[in-house]
Amino acid sequence: LDLVDNFLDLGRNLIPNNVFQASMETAITRYTEEVTGNSTIITGKTLDYRSGTNTLGIIFFCLTFGTVLGSVGPSGKPLVNLFSIIDQVIMKMVYMVMWVSPIGIASVIAAKILGVADLALVMSQLGLFMVTVCSGVFFYQFVVLQLIYFMIVRKNPYKFWWGLFQSWMTAFATASTAAALPISFRCMKENNRVDPRISKFVLPIGATINMDGTALFVTVASIFIAQMNNIPLNAGAYATVVLTSTAASIAAASIP
Repeated sequence: LDLVDNFLDLGRNLIPNNVFQASMETAITRYTEEVTGNSTIITGKTLDYRSGTNTLGIIFFCLTFGTVLGSVGPSGKPLVNLFSIIDQVIMKMVYMVMWVSPIGIASVIAAKILGVADLALVMSQLGLFMVTVCSGVFFYQFVVLQLIYFMIVRKNPYKFWWGLFQSWMTAFATASTAAALPISFRCMKENNRVDPRISKFVLPIGATINMDGTALFVTVASIFIAQMNNIPLNAGAYATVVLTSTAASIAAASIP
């Protein structure tokens, strides 16, 4: 997709036409192409939908709905209580899934490994790629985020990070921010003494939209694939990859 069309699709998904459709489909721009000789010419664009949850649109709708519901006053209290009960039920369901997730994740990894013909060759090709991604994630996690926290809060960032250690390990083991969300709620309340009203507003948004690790991984993966296929990239291409990867990470699923 063109960079402009990618951001236009984000705008269309931000305000979905139908919130029920947004739970199943995502808006996307499709190109009509015509092959002439050795070149491919784009002859038109159409707006289409593809399978996948429109996370951005659902979150924006929920934020708007919750803001208006809070301004209604006492008359909206029964509906607030209903959503509070639903929240508790969902959290219990997530806890149940987390108990069996290690088996499921191990099975997926085992199936992928067994499907590789030459494991030694693949691992040698992916070794530097994995080192690059892990180095970037660790640098961002232990340097950039901690520095931002210190500059704004003026407190020891590593003490705050240690209070979330169980949540970090859960997210690392399950590769899912959604699975670690209940642990994050508990750590923020019990260890870091953060008001639950703040954590329950910020953490779900961060778990679905603020996916910095995904943006970093997609950027490195795109450059890695380009180098594997001998595709040269200039400064403009690098900037396009970074912006597109960041935009794509916003709508990425928070499950492995």
